[in-house]
This record gives sequence, C-alpha cells and structure tokens, in this order.
Amino acid sequence: MQKHTTFSAWLGRKKNRVGGFTLIELIIVITIAGILAAAAAPSFRSFIASQRVKTASFDLIAALTQTRSEAIKRNANVSMTATGGNWKDGWTIASGLTTLGAKSAYKGLTIDDLNGAVAVTFRGDGRLPTGATALNLTVTSTTMPSATKRCISLSLSGQPSSKTGSCS
Repeated sequence: MQKHTTFSAWLGRKKNRVGGFTLIELIIVITIAGILAAAAAPSFRSFIASQRVKTASFDLIAALTQTRSEAIKRNANVSMTATGGNWKDGWTIASGLTTLGAKSAYKGLTIDDLNGAVAVTFRGDGRLPTGATALNLTVTSTTMPSATKRCISLSLSGQPSSKTGSCS
C-alpha cells in the first residue's frame, strides 16, 4: 500500500503553521515607508510648484496665440487684458465689446511684467500696434520661491515664446 503525503508535509512544514506577517515585521515596514515618504515630500512639493508655473505659462502662451488668431480671423483689433490690472488674477480676451475668452485667477503664483503692461492688443494682421513695447511676463511660485521660473515673451511681430528663467 502506498503512503499518501500532503504537499506541506513533503516540504517539511507542519500542517498547523499559519502563514503571514508578524506584528513586528508589519511595524518595521510601515516605519521604513514613513521615513522614505518624509524624505521625498520636499522634492515633491518643489515638483508640484514647478508644474504649476509651467501650466500657467503655457496657459498664457495659448491665450496670446488665441488672441492673435482672433485678430487675424476678424481682421480687427483684439485685446487681452489683465483682470484688475494684475495678470495673476486672470485675463479677458475681447474684440470691442465682445468677450471671446477669460481665465480666472491663479493661486500661489505671481505673474509680473517688466514693463508694467496690463493689456496687449493685436492688429488685424496679427502684429502689435506701432509703438507698442514687447510683453515680458515672469511667472513664479509664491509657495516655493526656489521652483523654476518661466519667462513669456511676446515679440513685436506678435509671436509668443516661453523659456525657463526670469525675463531679462
């Protein structure tokens, strides 16, 4: 007659042993995970602040491009004006009395213009009016000043561009 053995007996284990983690092992793993999370938190905050700056700068580029496109499409002057005279509070795109778009305020960011401009107007050919100064907006984080800054420039021909760093 052949003897039947179980798989656990074949491995040399006792049948009554229960598998799993002990309380000590669980506490050690949770402690190590907490230490790693605490070490990663500062760099993660900086990453989030840099991404917010990048998002705001790309929103500005998109709004300037939309304003220029609307001016060309309508063959008329179209303006982008800072809400309340401050770019960080948002902006409105308008052609005459018709509002074409708007953006609400940014929290935790500052958007400053070196020349103090609070509006930009595009002519029907997509260029800035004669005698206009170039627009240079610097986007920075107020929550993490060490986060990357971005410069949004608008040339006199009407082409917006973005680069890392402050406008000079």
